[in-house]
Amino acid sequence: MITEQEMENYPSIKQIIYYFQELDKIPRSSKNEEQVVKFLINFAEERNLDYYTDDANNIIIVKKGTDNSDNYLAFQSHIDMVCEKSVKSNHDFSKDPIDLNINGDYIKSNETSIGADNGIGVAYMLTILDSNDLIHPNIEMIFTSDEESSMTGAKEIDLSIIKSKRIISLDAFNEDTIIYGCASNYSRVLKFSRKIEDFKISGNTFSIVIDGFLGGHSGIDIDKGRGNPIISMATIINELQKLDKDLVINNIDSGTWVTAIPRNAQCIITSSKLDTKMIENLIKSYEKLLRKQYNNDEITIKLSKEKNVEKCFDSKTSNKIVNYILNFPNGVLMRDEENDV
Repeated sequence: MITEQEMENYPSIKQIIYYFQELDKIPRSSKNEEQVVKFLINFAEERNLDYYTDDANNIIIVKKGTDNSDNYLAFQSHIDMVCEKSVKSNHDFSKDPIDLNINGDYIKSNETSIGADNGIGVAYMLTILDSNDLIHPNIEMIFTSDEESSMTGAKEIDLSIIKSKRIISLDAFNEDTIIYGCASNYSRVLKFSRKIEDFKISGNTFSIVIDGFLGGHSGIDIDKGRGNPIISMATIINELQKLDKDLVINNIDSGTWVTAIPRNAQCIITSSKLDTKMIENLIKSYEKLLRKQYNNDEITIKLSKEKNVEKCFDSKTSNKIVNYILNFPNGVLMRDEENDV
């Protein structure tokens, strides 16, 4: 964790670092914000600040102005975060604090997402509320919930109690940029008919794991060409299906959050025709191709034998899954005349 002595090296932002670390001690995945709401309520009560809460886990904290005006200004940040971690991490986001450290000019975490989206905005707002030196109008600090999942907090908040005519959202990427509009955002859940059957095929069952992709935020990093291991996995299975049309998928999984570009993928398959050497030859050549394509020597594809697999998709559904992934639009679909996504 960042020590108080280390914070003293950054006097102008010491309090911001302090509150950011305090937030990172609290579990706050989307739809699990009760503890951080309790933290904010305690913060307000300790400072005799008025506050409002609702059933959607939103909280608004109000601080009286120091400029003797009747003006109001609102700030907004969301209290939830994307909970991502590396494959080798044992971190439990439901209870473990995020381990922060200062590395040069950066605050970093150990094998997990850091929660800066939007924890740094919350830390700014708490610092303003805690200050006795700032000259400011009446301030309404709006802390919304569930932004990373379905925007439930923003959708359900009661704006009738807000007196401010202006709201400054601190959920942005660049400190020196003011954004006055943004693209829309929506998610889809797509379903298709499939058949899951008891495992009856005699043959070899394998686990294929792709790891080492850089991942990132699906908004700010989507144009960086970091690759998608889901597509890579489907490509491998597609090539194996050409060698064995009866190959079945027992399980396929990738990614941890809808707004995060995945870093790894795993698939368990069973084949009556393919052996270890045949699959290894294919994945080694494809691993080399991926490393070159994405200029990333950290990409690995590992093969291992599996046992005790009880269920599988039938071969028709297995083919359907692969074809669906390979034909679904992925990544940047269009750019404007200035080459922006």
